[in-house]
Amino acid sequence: MTIASAAHYESKDRRKSAWSPATLRSLVEQFALAPLPELDPDERLWQRLAELAKDGAHLGQSPEGMHSWAAAYQRASATQKAMGAYATHNAFASALARITFEPLDKHRIHRMVDPSVGAGNLLLAAIELYGRGSTDAHLKKFILSLHGVELDPRARELCCLLIWLMGAPVGVTLKQVAKNIHHANALTLDWWSGQDLYEVLLMNPPWESLRHSVEEDPDGERALTVARLSTLAVGAHGLPPLFSAQGGGDKNLFKAFVELVPHLLVQGGRLGALVPAAFASDAGLTELRERYFQQFEIARWTSFENRGGYFPIDSRYKFGLLAATRSDVGTRQLSVRSFAVEPDEVDAPHISLDREDIRLIGRRYHIIPELFQERELEILRTALRTGSPLFEQGPLGRVVYRREVDLSLGKAQFHHIASKKLQSYGDATFIDARGQRFVPLLEGRCVGAYDCFQKTWVSGSGRTAVWRENADQPLSQCSPQYVISPLPDLPPRVALCDVTASTNTRTVIATWVPRTWRCGNTAPVLQYESDMLAFAGLGVMNTLVFDWVARRLASGLHLNKFILEGLVWPQLDTEGVTAAAHAAWSVCLSKPRAGLPEGGAASPPWQASTSSKPRRALQPVAAAASLEVLVAKGLGLNRAQLEAVFDEDRSDRRGFWRYYDSDSQARRVVEKALSSW
Repeated sequence: MTIASAAHYESKDRRKSAWSPATLRSLVEQFALAPLPELDPDERLWQRLAELAKDGAHLGQSPEGMHSWAAAYQRASATQKAMGAYATHNAFASALARITFEPLDKHRIHRMVDPSVGAGNLLLAAIELYGRGSTDAHLKKFILSLHGVELDPRARELCCLLIWLMGAPVGVTLKQVAKNIHHANALTLDWWSGQDLYEVLLMNPPWESLRHSVEEDPDGERALTVARLSTLAVGAHGLPPLFSAQGGGDKNLFKAFVELVPHLLVQGGRLGALVPAAFASDAGLTELRERYFQQFEIARWTSFENRGGYFPIDSRYKFGLLAATRSDVGTRQLSVRSFAVEPDEVDAPHISLDREDIRLIGRRYHIIPELFQERELEILRTALRTGSPLFEQGPLGRVVYRREVDLSLGKAQFHHIASKKLQSYGDATFIDARGQRFVPLLEGRCVGAYDCFQKTWVSGSGRTAVWRENADQPLSQCSPQYVISPLPDLPPRVALCDVTASTNTRTVIATWVPRTWRCGNTAPVLQYESDMLAFAGLGVMNTLVFDWVARRLASGLHLNKFILEGLVWPQLDTEGVTAAAHAAWSVCLSKPRAGLPEGGAASPPWQASTSSKPRRALQPVAAAASLEVLVAKGLGLNRAQLEAVFDEDRSDRRGFWRYYDSDSQARRVVEKALSSW
């Protein structure tokens, strides 16, 4: 209030009266939109406040100053942070406003709204964009066409002041602005009684889950919001009931705003939104994405990593800019670009996807894939059209996904190793004083490529446990964190590390699971019909080719069934399956903890059940290279596409250059695969 008063004084009143504590107090009382608390009459305090306000007056005299002012408020507001309400950096606000208004007639005045307006950064960006080259009369009409809703009364008041300061030179009054910027809960508000819908909507909604409690919620708005999201009600005419596509799991503020948007826009209305990247890829937003493809003509989706530090959150966090037009014709084509960092990358070349691409890559979840180069789309199209879905009857039989033991909910089934006196058998299994057998409960962090015990437990428990890399240690020197009773007659299984990311050294990491061992939910298993099929699957999943495809589909931090459903097995005939299994077994022989069954080092586990002659094990590099070629050809790739998969381009966030740096044999495998093509 004091800075706004000083800024207004500098632009309008400085010739009428001297700047003084009395002038400041008078203007504060004049401009207050909400009742002021009792003000301290101490003249010295007002004098100091007047000096500080005058020093900060420049913030209200330029768009850059106003944006930084809004950002400073967000940084200082505990309520905004608790609600996941992050102020939009002015560079992103300008980029979003630009791509939203791009196809619109600039000479027309469009009724516009921001339903989570905060301190007004997006509206300020729209004013700045529209103000360039327009007449004063036109700019005034535009500013008076802006609307907003904000739950935080202080943010709403700052928004009104900033818009007013932008519009005051063309005759806009604070009262006119305040009439259009409402203090209300956008998710519980009745938007459709006696007012028109909007032609433009800009938003950066709160990103917070409603499962968390907050200290500052005196009016109980959080509880009212949860109740509203749990109740279906009519919204705009012709659309499904509002909040009927929120899905299961936690209630989430940004999902609620995403569903609200089409209910606020007229046909042909433009949407510009900055939202978490989960919008494009999360399983819980499947129905919302499907509706957006039906209710909008999505023009572009540009996803970013927060590596530029534009938001006060983890640098790995992903978000995106969405530009779309409300249309019941739906989306026929959209442009995507991923792994952007700087706001101006919204103008960089994008990759064009049609609806057939979304059906092929996004499957029934309507995922918008993360793509950076045109060749990525070409390889994905080839591989996904050629291969066989992981969980359908195919070249590796019927593969079943299982999560065996829940580490949180199933604690009664297992024991911490420090809680029992156990004697080791020398193969990572144990026996207690009563003769009861125990086996390791395999966790995701223990899973390495062809390695069932990559890390050994040292101390602690749960998330605070201390682990050590096992290097070349044999199983006899490895210790799990938890042990569990073995189960006999378990089918052949391959375990995966569930916690991963597409920018890690590797994304898909798979190991053979010893027959009686059991796995926690962070190491989900794929269950096969035979040992040979399991070893073939093990070999396929540890290839760079298979991993390359997975890295284009895994946008989050978990390799769960939702992601795996989008992957495909290469088309292999009986001879190809046998060759893949033999190559995987050969690689296992070179590993210290491959988990092979007793006698498995002398001959493949399936040898006794076949009439074929035993084959000599391949050298590990030759075996791994043969798997790369088998998988590439089985997915329909040509040599140029395989070279693209192996590319060492360090600008590619999902490239395998980190893997080449970390594994001395990796480049040798790649070279041999290409030379044997």
